Amino acid sequence: MAEIELSDVMKRYRNQEAISSLTLSIPDQSITGLIGPNGAGKTTLLNLMAGIEAATEGDVSVFGNEPLENLSVAANLFYVHEDMMYPQDFRISEVYQAFKKVYPNWDQALAENLSDHFNISLKQMPMDLSKGQASTLNAIIGLAVQTPVTLFDEPTTGMDYGVRKDFYRALLKSYIAHPRTIILSSHLLNELEDLLEHVILLDHGELELMMEMDKLKQYAVGLVGEYDSMIDQQTILYQDRMDLNQQYWVIKHPGEDMLQELRQHGFTISPVAPADLCVYLTQMNRGDVDHVF
Repeated sequence: MAEIELSDVMKRYRNQEAISSLTLSIPDQSITGLIGPNGAGKTTLLNLMAGIEAATEGDVSVFGNEPLENLSVAANLFYVHEDMMYPQDFRISEVYQAFKKVYPNWDQALAENLSDHFNISLKQMPMDLSKGQASTLNAIIGLAVQTPVTLFDEPTTGMDYGVRKDFYRALLKSYIAHPRTIILSSHLLNELEDLLEHVILLDHGELELMMEMDKLKQYAVGLVGEYDSMIDQQTILYQDRMDLNQQYWVIKHPGEDMLQELRQHGFTISPVAPADLCVYLTQMNRGDVDHVF
């Protein structure tokens, strides 16, 4: 049994479904990206996994247990999110000492070294940090606790690009040194391509796809050319007119033989970035912004 499994899970708030009939199994000891537009259900899903909320229907299993109000799950799972709170009279050094007492795998040296690298003084109080610094502190703690499962909900909010890059690098090195199950919610898939092993794409609370990152990179191709009946309309994920004679299509990968045929008919073939593909997949039901004008 996988450490995290969901079966026919639905989460409803009043008359609105945030998660709809979701079934999935998170690969153990891997870094999985939870991707989707705002309102896709990413935070709700993480809340269910962390035991902060209960599913309206279906089963959520973490380490074989229902996570809601489960001390065993809480001791082995850590959830990094922007609403994390610390005692108001604690300095960061005292916050670290508190975590050291609770989590047996806490890496004090890593926490202190990362704090120094990111220019966060251990003498500061968390409440005095800027938004970007607060996100960095939360991320440092998420790396240092080294629980078997760690959930990160948009951990880089407020961080500048350089800090985000260093955080991704630190996460990867920490994971390599201490393999564990990490789920990283983000809308910045273009920054995470080299970090993630698997991708879960949510849209309107439903599972759009779940696959290995390497396969996602091969999931679709871009075509440029004139309209041609060779293109299977059922495989088109996105299309746009470039000029009077040229169009751009994104289609599900048709296989190498078909790609060769398309080249012979004058089509230019190009790869599709996973971040762009996820946008196309979640835009299919509403179209692009051009139809507004």
